[in-house]
Amino acid sequence: MLNLTIPAAHAELNLAALNAGKHVYTEKPLAATFADAKAIIALARERGLHVGSAPDTFLGGRLQTCR
Repeated sequence: MLNLTIPAAHAELNLAALNAGKHVYTEKPLAATFADAKAIIALARERGLHVGSAPDTFLGGRLQTCR
């Protein structure tokens, strides 16, 4: 079974979504390797889809402390 909570799974899931014709919005990192990230972007461009990535620490502990 694929662990969906680890960054190593991001590329596989992102590529599967793009291959299914879906736009992708994920937490960072987009992928665990630069090569995987380039493949995600290339596939999205080829299919006319959008890719977005959000920080996984948005309003996390460090930012809350600073606030």
